[in-house]
Amino acid sequence: MNIIDLLDSDSEPLGVVGSPSSSFEAVVDVKEVSEKSKLLGELVCFHVEEGDNKVLVLGQITEIETKNRWHEEPSFKGIIKRHGRLPNLSGVADNRIAKINVQSSFILSSDNSEAHKLANSPSTGVPVKRITNDVMQELMKQYEGQLVCLGKAYDTDVNVPFWFKHFGKPDEGGGGDAYHIGVFGRTGSGKTTTAANMILGYAQHSDKMSILILDPQEQFYEDNNVLPGQIRFEEEITKTGMQYEKYKVPEQVALPDNAKLFSELLLNYGFIKHAFDILTEQKLGEMREAIERYVDTRIESSHLRIASDPDKLFSQLMNYFLNDDGKDDREPLKRVYSQKSKIEEIKDNIRDTLKSGLHAKNIWSKVSSLFSESGKIPLKTIVNKVVEQSGNTIVLNISGRGALRGMDDLQTLYVKIIEDAIKEKGAELYANGEQANCLVVMDEAHRFIST
Repeated sequence: MNIIDLLDSDSEPLGVVGSPSSSFEAVVDVKEVSEKSKLLGELVCFHVEEGDNKVLVLGQITEIETKNRWHEEPSFKGIIKRHGRLPNLSGVADNRIAKINVQSSFILSSDNSEAHKLANSPSTGVPVKRITNDVMQELMKQYEGQLVCLGKAYDTDVNVPFWFKHFGKPDEGGGGDAYHIGVFGRTGSGKTTTAANMILGYAQHSDKMSILILDPQEQFYEDNNVLPGQIRFEEEITKTGMQYEKYKVPEQVALPDNAKLFSELLLNYGFIKHAFDILTEQKLGEMREAIERYVDTRIESSHLRIASDPDKLFSQLMNYFLNDDGKDDREPLKRVYSQKSKIEEIKDNIRDTLKSGLHAKNIWSKVSSLFSESGKIPLKTIVNKVVEQSGNTIVLNISGRGALRGMDDLQTLYVKIIEDAIKEKGAELYANGEQANCLVVMDEAHRFIST
């Protein structure tokens, strides 16, 4: 049965197209039989003819208006004021008018439907009917297996299909470019479930793209109420043909050799406080910057690997500060303290740390170990799997729970490092005439993206 026959065999129309109507908004004169039924928010449709084509127009009722010309007559206002209603006119002579926001249209044929832009205004008197799941299913029949249902149209029982194209070439079924999508809503409104279903839509293109999910709350990593009921997100992903992997940062992922990340970890773990006996927040931050500058210079000049020889790096860093004579404003301690006496006090603290600062040394070793690739997967490998290869869905648990302190700031920094790594790899592909085709999902993105 085609769509027109399906609509004709359905229930009575709720109304007919009225006047004035346009290609963007149609007015509906509501029939008496539907006046007391639910109308606002309903998905409706009507079909018109354009040349030799039959066009099905879909829309949603956005407004209901009641009109009664007798209630608008000034001469009857006094009667209404005294008696409250007009006998045999109030209610009886009411006309209800609905407004439809035209959302899409399709050219109908015997075999399939084709997306179309409504090129004319509909004629008056055309029947308007509710859309049912049967109508929607028949309309989308040719796209079976390509669509994802994220839920039902607001306050209706009609499933709404979505089509998520990958970011590759249009002649290969892609969108030709990347899309930025935000899912917003109050707590408990279903943001995660909506996002998960969108991810499943993209995952159907396992032969064309890969997906990286940055998970700061462990919800995707633990597969905790990501999809409703007992449905497991991981199982649904693998059904699409995607390879599914998940890693916890930093236990399973080697942190990249990044001077800022390293110095931030030293600060958050308390190394700077214990090694230099600095207590004020401002001076702690300035000392962190001094450590960052030194490590960054070493990474750039000698390709330093933080975890390769942490004891040697510790000794070199501490002696770097000890060799500061406090006379040159460019010297590291001079940037932190201006008084020579305070600089000498810090140097004494450094000497004590080198001799007997076991606690500070243990912190240094623990932080350095986070950058070790031993038994871990390097971030570069993950980025390559996502950007250069297809068919991978990788979840990165960046909550840092139980492993990293002060993780709020570090999460933001880590997201930035991942972003830079992806952009760098994407630039390499572009320089070689290729294109990255990957989806990056950021849960709780408002915490990490500045306005």
